[in-house]
Amino acid sequence: LRPDYASSAAVPAMPSQADAGASGSSWADWRTQERRPFRRAFMPYGAGQTAAEAKRRRTARGIDLVEDPLSEGNEVTPAPVDSFEELGTLPPFLLEAMRDAGRLEPGPLQAQILPIALAGQNVVAIASSTGESAAYLLPAVTHVEDQHALSEEEPGPVVLVMVPSEKLAPITQEAESLLVHSARSKAHSSGMRVVNVSGGGTRSEKLQQLGAQGAHIVVGTPKRIKDMGLKEQLSLLRVTFLVLESADRILQLGMGSLVSEIGSWVRPERQTIILAATWPKPLKDIASTLCHGGGDPVRIIVSASEQAEAEAEATPAAATKGKEAAT
Repeated sequence: LRPDYASSAAVPAMPSQADAGASGSSWADWRTQERRPFRRAFMPYGAGQTAAEAKRRRTARGIDLVEDPLSEGNEVTPAPVDSFEELGTLPPFLLEAMRDAGRLEPGPLQAQILPIALAGQNVVAIASSTGESAAYLLPAVTHVEDQHALSEEEPGPVVLVMVPSEKLAPITQEAESLLVHSARSKAHSSGMRVVNVSGGGTRSEKLQQLGAQGAHIVVGTPKRIKDMGLKEQLSLLRVTFLVLESADRILQLGMGSLVSEIGSWVRPERQTIILAATWPKPLKDIASTLCHGGGDPVRIIVSASEQAEAEAEATPAAATKGKEAAT
């Protein structure tokens, strides 16, 4: 398995963003930058399963395992899960939020990404519909729950989600629904917050929402994130979970260089999740760069027909949620 970045060793608190790099910049020299260790793996990788059972579950859900750097000829990739409880690692307040929303079973994308991501691995998922944001938000919140509280000295975000346009802002609404009971968090007694820094308000309003301590999860376009980083309005020093939602669309809009630059501002041993509808070579190159420090990604493809069928068979409450998140 790849390294678990958890450690009991005492590590100095991270310096402020102004101390991390040149004036007016968010970059840091990660060879010398002090930072706290963090935990990536919350469950064993592929433990307690047979290759035949894993393959059966993937076939039933229309999931194709394209590449797993850890397999080395042996089938060790975690099988898709049938329930959120089966994972055994999600914080209780997350499970309660899922039940409140009527989301009783994971969709195909969630079913396969969750056990891989919660085991600490980077993931690239190719799916016609990338609207299942819970597939990365659930492990992302689990990351946050395992880390110390935000402060003015060590502000958020812990999770950074890059999107192609402000039209994908409903991801913020999805995150808010998952965090509705987060005041019950053991480490974040005031609850966890998500801020969409692109669209839905003025820059000053976004800065007010972030506050001096930042937010636990930040969603935004690469252009807005870079601009705020350069102006030292957003610190990325605590980001340990990086997401590219609709990554191929981000590249189509000419923001590939921005993504690479922002990636260099985030600690290299972070966990990275990339969702896209297609897999062009430029995206493959960027994925290789973004995942380099944290290990080559597991790559999966989800069948469009199976995904549509799963959405159609969802419980009424869950289906309603899914449609809201996709608009």
